[in-house]
Amino acid sequence: MFIKKNKIKYLIVDKNKTIKDVLISLNRSSLPDKKMCIITYKSKVLNVLTDGDVRRIMINQKNLDEKISKYLQKKFIYGTLKETEIELNAKLKKYKIDFIPVLDKNKKLISIFYKDYTFNNYKKKYSNEVFILAGGRGKRMFPLTDFTPKPLLSIGKETILETLITLFKNQGFFNFTISVNYMSEQIINYIKEKKFTDVNINFVSENKKLGTAGPLSKMKMLSNKPVIVVNGDIYTRLNFFDLLNFHNKRKNEITIGSHFYNQEVPYGVIDNKARRHEIIKEKPSFQYMISAGIYVVNKKIIKKIKKNKFLNMNDLINYEFKKKTKIGIFPIHELWMDIGDHGSFINAQTKIDEEW
Repeated sequence: MFIKKNKIKYLIVDKNKTIKDVLISLNRSSLPDKKMCIITYKSKVLNVLTDGDVRRIMINQKNLDEKISKYLQKKFIYGTLKETEIELNAKLKKYKIDFIPVLDKNKKLISIFYKDYTFNNYKKKYSNEVFILAGGRGKRMFPLTDFTPKPLLSIGKETILETLITLFKNQGFFNFTISVNYMSEQIINYIKEKKFTDVNINFVSENKKLGTAGPLSKMKMLSNKPVIVVNGDIYTRLNFFDLLNFHNKRKNEITIGSHFYNQEVPYGVIDNKARRHEIIKEKPSFQYMISAGIYVVNKKIIKKIKKNKFLNMNDLINYEFKKKTKIGIFPIHELWMDIGDHGSFINAQTKIDEEW
């Protein structure tokens, strides 16, 4: 299927733009299931970056203000106006890709050809278990969480917990386990009243605080497939299949979802060892790769967790890291918010209002 150029204007980025600009382009795309970016210069197509290409760049480059031209390959796959749909499909099959840009003789973009073009159509089902950590007390959110557990706070028209379950369900995941502790009856009753269809939802109750990894010891092992673990106070638009696919292809034992966090120092910072022309840099901004509270964990790791013992995910991962367990980092460029305090809660409401 061909997609006309006027339908994909947000996918086109000049080669002198930054990695950050490419991320903005990817997330403005109206093609959520096949994200990519067309890199051009003076209307000539230079390269095509897939969502996976950009994530690989993010793993190795922490400065998102770098120009994207630094990471372009000289060769890329494209189609021509002379090729028929049968020939284009054969090219997709040969190179094991889902799409190619169709260019004219001057390498200007005419359209994009897809093997299977659908909007939010996740036909495949994934039996991997999704473990949602919803047992925390949410002290930083008092008084909002005095009488309501944080996962049941509303963001836009839905609760945080409902947005997570719905997102996973729409992507083909249907096996859920929710760990509960603080106001557990409210969460259990809420799930029962919502009557989610076509999903299996189980609960594990924490009789005492077990941290962010300890509750995994209480889950029923439905299969040997990797488990997606997510904090119950996360709002995101992540494609979890991409995360799972990354984990499986890299043969990781644990994969950590990461997000870039920018911190600006509101003062002039002195660096008397700097090899620049100035000793003071005014209000510098620093970028950090932080844990996003989203993980993929293999069953053999989960089986090591002692039952009813407090254990945080950071401690589990650090312990496995010391043992040289294979751990991967998956950069998340999609919308992601940790609803941890009043400021982030207000910010989330603003973001969701914009979406609606």
